[in-house]
Formats: sequence, structure tokens, C-alpha cells
Amino acid sequence: MDREEVIFVCHYLGFSQRETLEVLSHNYGIFLSQRQLRRILRQFNLYRRIRRTDILNVAEFISDRLNESGMCHGYRFMHLKCILNGISVSREIEDNGYCPEILRGDRGTENDNARQIQTFFHYMQQNTTSLHNCFLYGKSTANQRIESFWRQLRSQKLEFWISFFHELKESGHFNGDRLEKEIVRFVFMDILQAELDEFSLLWNIHTIRKSTNDQLCHGRPVTMYTTPTMYDTRDYSVPVERVLIEACREECTFKTEICCDREVHELCRLIMDENDWQMPENAISARHLYTALRIEIFTIYRFKFIKKMSFMFNHSPKIRNLYDKNTETSSEIKYYR
Repeated sequence: MDREEVIFVCHYLGFSQRETLEVLSHNYGIFLSQRQLRRILRQFNLYRRIRRTDILNVAEFISDRLNESGMCHGYRFMHLKCILNGISVSREIEDNGYCPEILRGDRGTENDNARQIQTFFHYMQQNTTSLHNCFLYGKSTANQRIESFWRQLRSQKLEFWISFFHELKESGHFNGDRLEKEIVRFVFMDILQAELDEFSLLWNIHTIRKSTNDQLCHGRPVTMYTTPTMYDTRDYSVPVERVLIEACREECTFKTEICCDREVHELCRLIMDENDWQMPENAISARHLYTALRIEIFTIYRFKFIKKMSFMFNHSPKIRNLYDKNTETSSEIKYYR
């Protein structure tokens, strides 16, 4: 098989990019960088996360498998079976069949959406909890647990990034322009998300010490949430039909793989491919990549501006008159020319 055929087969079998590169190098003596492999995958439109199979088709396929030996499969084996049948679906299990019995929040803008969704679920499910009591408003400062969480998050994670971006601004590499913001999103968003995910995991598995106050819970948050019976309490979640959840999902906007302006994203990818640059893994490499992309993109946009101004100057009498009469504008045009 040639290179493209091997990549097609590996993608069909659900191999990761790293596994595909190992197969190419060890079995076929074909050595590619991860950047080259990604370029080939994009060339042949071989995506997994972007082009998901419709959820109804996935459900129909799994339902058919459950009528035969598939009823014995675990979710990982069933996921592999989906891949082998050309069905692109995430292996993650969403615990989205429930909503809280009572939800509490402050009067922030985003919490008004949470209140509407919570009330909608309880109304449609005709739950015993009063619609006026299923969502409670309260000041966040009165919630000691969430205030402790925010304090820990800022001291353990956010303080570093606040100082980092402040230094980036003070050094003259960030002026708050829209284009600069889009480049920052392209370069730093995955790193920031990984930082937040790591802190979320650490917080969920950390141990809350036992207190002399019997009213306070102790243990690990993840076990208190998943196995409440260990703490002599019950599960306060309320079942919600999936059709209601899907209806709410259609009204929401979720984070996608492209977290910045699409044009800027494509331009950054092209520049990285031409220079064989890799996505950063830490703050230092991210700063280097941001600085390099900023210079390259600003050069491109400056060149476009020069061509536009040159065309206008040569074809518009008003521009020429402005050039002759206005010294400040004249010097600006000279600078860009």
C-alpha cells in the first residue's frame, strides 16, 4: 500500500495520529511529522470530531446491535464497532439524563439562562418541586464553598496567567486590537482549557477534611457526588427525558475546535504549515508562537493595506488631493508606501 492508503486504513480503524505515524515508520519506512500527517488528513477531509454522525443514526445502529451479540459489549467495544462501520461518535459518556432538584445561583446574566432551563425541565417533567423553588437566587459571597473554590483557582492557576498577559501587554506585543485577540485565542485557548481541566480534576479528587461541625460534609467531592449513599444521604437529581435535553442543546452555543475567527484560524494554520511550527505545550512556547504569528500576519495585512492605498491613490482624485493638502495624512500614506 502507498502512503495515502495506509493513512486511510489507520483512520478507518480509529488509530490516533501518533499510532498512525508509528505504523508508517515501523511497517512501511515512511517518516512523517505530525504536522504533515494533519495536512494529509485535512486534504482528504478525514475528520472525526468535526463531522460527527447524526445522533439518530448512531442510536439506530446501536439499537440494532443490542438485538444480537452487541448486548454483551461494553461502551468502549461498542465505540470501536461504530468506528469500523463508518460512524463517527465521541466515546465520552454524557451524564445528561438528569437535572438538579434545586439549583442555586446569583443574579448573573448567564444564570438567567440556567434558571430558564431548570424551570423548563421541571415544568415538562411535572415534578413535585414547585417551579418557584426549583431555582433559588442568592449572593455568591454567602456561599463559602464556591468562594473558596474561586480563591483557590485564582491563586493556583489564574494569577500566573494574569501576570503573564500583563507582561505580554507591557512588552508591546499586545495592544488589544481585534486581530491580536483572535491570535491569542488561537494560540492560548487549548493551553488555558487544559489548565482549567487539570484544576477541575484536582479539585474533584482532593479530600475535604472532617470538621467538628457535623453539618459539614467531608470526603472527596467526586465520591460525594457519584455515591451519596456513602454519606448517609440520597441522590438529589431529577430524571429528564432526552428529547427535552436535546431541545435545550439546540438553544445553546458550545465550544468548538475553532475557538477564534475562522479566517484567522485558517491563516495561522497555513503559516504554521509553511514554517513547520507546532502547537505550543506551555506558556513559553505559546508566547514564542504568538509573537511569530503576530509578525507574520501583521506583515500580510500591512501588505494588503499598501496595495489598497496604492490603488486608491492612483485611481482617485480625492485621495491625491488629500495627499497634497493634508500633511498628516500624507506622511501616513508615505509610511505605508
